Amino acid sequence: MRLLCHVFFCFLVLGILSPAFADDIFMIEDLSVEVDAANAVEAKEKAFIQARAEAFKALSERLLTDSELEKGPEMSDAQISALIKNFKIKDERMSSKGYKANFTFYFKEPETRRLFKQGGYQYSDIKSGSVLILPFYEVAGNATIWGEQNPWFSAWKTVDTYKGQVPVIVPLGDTQDFGEVNERDPLSYDLDKLQIMKDRYKARKVFISILNDRQEILLYDASGYQPILVKTFTVSDVSPEILQGFVKTVHSFMQRDWKEQTAISENSPQGTLQVMVYFNGLGEWISLRSALDRVTAVDSYDMINLNADHAEIKLNFAGSFQRLSLALEQEGLVIEQPEIQGQYDSFGNYFYKAANQKPILRKL
Repeated sequence: MRLLCHVFFCFLVLGILSPAFADDIFMIEDLSVEVDAANAVEAKEKAFIQARAEAFKALSERLLTDSELEKGPEMSDAQISALIKNFKIKDERMSSKGYKANFTFYFKEPETRRLFKQGGYQYSDIKSGSVLILPFYEVAGNATIWGEQNPWFSAWKTVDTYKGQVPVIVPLGDTQDFGEVNERDPLSYDLDKLQIMKDRYKARKVFISILNDRQEILLYDASGYQPILVKTFTVSDVSPEILQGFVKTVHSFMQRDWKEQTAISENSPQGTLQVMVYFNGLGEWISLRSALDRVTAVDSYDMINLNADHAEIKLNFAGSFQRLSLALEQEGLVIEQPEIQGQYDSFGNYFYKAANQKPILRKL
């Protein structure tokens, strides 16, 4: 019996160690297309071509950095079709000369990555965990968040901000929220209460956004004990239409900032890093491996050494150590090591090495 358990354990830990890619960052959903033509058949054909083009455009806007979007890539319908793995149609309606439907497209992950990489584009294929936004309105030094008297909160409630690489959650404003937010002094928050709120909304981070009477929107990262000012926006008006536009501006900034931190290209270095992993039993090891399998930045990992309560593995990844760290964080993992240094070995391979001690990979 012990032999069977040992064989089963080895099978689990020594199997093929390669990560599974994120399954929704390459999905473009809810594309509504309506086309008229000489007849229904022609209208349907044109609608499919238009939908595929719009889907690829949306995917490019999601993955490519802003500077890369300006220069392409330009794709024919046949080229786009070759990248599509699957699609779904709903709310399909046809008339004698028209076609209308709602499309969802699933793009092939390896082929799409290869297209951008071989084209020399900078792109990000790492999806951030969701973030929670707390939109305050401050007049004459008095701040508020809940209720209709806050036009900034009202604007956030009217815009869909959950799509994109950084899904942004707007709180409900219920009784639980009331007790966890310092409404009068938004920057003097209780981090423990904010942590409870963040966990309840299943968010990775919390941001505080303050619209004040000086025609400013201030965006703060509230992840630590002290808020960090990330960005200041200048507002021309506080009408609902203008503020809805600035919600989209703030949301776009968050997407852009994330892509710049996690982007890679064909010229990005391929790195390796050996880490120690400590675990209490088979279940904990499987759980940690499952999380590691979901980290997009990790191309693969190799088993160096395995013991009953710890293992040493080598992570193979593309891009910077910061990109790796951010990708690990999205799956609840962290590397504990104050000094990580990059260097080349005698064969010209780039690798990362911890100074003085071996880094530890653990769950947050």
